[in-house]
Amino acid sequence: MGNVRRVITWRRYRKFLRLITEGLPARRAADLAGVPENALGEPRVARLVRIAEARFQHSRLSAIYASVRVRVTRAKDAVGRDRAGQIWERSDWKSSAWLLERRHPGEWGPTQAPVVASTVIEILSALNALRNRPAVSLADLRHRPQLPPPADGGEPAAESE
Repeated sequence: MGNVRRVITWRRYRKFLRLITEGLPARRAADLAGVPENALGEPRVARLVRIAEARFQHSRLSAIYASVRVRVTRAKDAVGRDRAGQIWERSDWKSSAWLLERRHPGEWGPTQAPVVASTVIEILSALNALRNRPAVSLADLRHRPQLPPPADGGEPAAESE
């Protein structure tokens, strides 16, 4: 049984690439997954190894970036609290107040009254004008002849039935 050739299955390749993605070196991952070392020289396998190594590096850098982002946010919040206390102690408070307004608009930003759109006001006034008129069905509107608008700009003349 001297020359037994090992069959490499996709299951072994997947395990091999998963181990690299988790951070193992390619040769160690090949030993653990049962992939022969001469397969590492093949162009397809080498490309897959580079992709798996890049995924590992990306996951590590993402974790580092997330932890740095949390630390920077905490530091900015601490500086904001310190500046809020310093504003009242300094004679030139405007620059610190401006900075607090921009960095923490929820806490230190200006409060704005809600603005009602002009279209809403127009709709409400139109509904108020229609409130005192009698209801007209759609069928009545279809059978009613249209009157031309009056020349003087007033109300149209009443129909005579």
